[in-house]
Amino acid sequence: VQQSNAIESLSNVDVLCLDKTGTLTANRLKVNDAHPIDFDKAEMQRILGTMVASAATLNKTAEAVAAAYPGPKRPLLADVPFSSARKWSAVAFKDESGRMKDEGGVKSNIARAGFSFGASDARH
Repeated sequence: VQQSNAIESLSNVDVLCLDKTGTLTANRLKVNDAHPIDFDKAEMQRILGTMVASAATLNKTAEAVAAAYPGPKRPLLADVPFSSARKWSAVAFKDESGRMKDEGGVKSNIARAGFSFGASDARH
């Protein structure tokens, strides 16, 4: 509450709508789980961890992902920071060899790949 009269105003509210950012909460985000569709869960976690570790800037959502899925930092070919207007961020990994990387005994094909994070299909 930023103004004391807001508490009195809230007494007249029947429905309170909150968004996913925690704007009306404590603003402490935590990833509980992720459920990929037609994709290997461990590979998705590796990609998410590498994306957020490599990005130049992080928002609260990306910080929560980084805490849940730590990953190695990779050199980037391109980095598009999150924007509320766009509703997504993206990274493109730079890897001149183009070979698959060995991530703890599991082959990971994130070399020379680009990934977006957010609602890339959202329309204004």
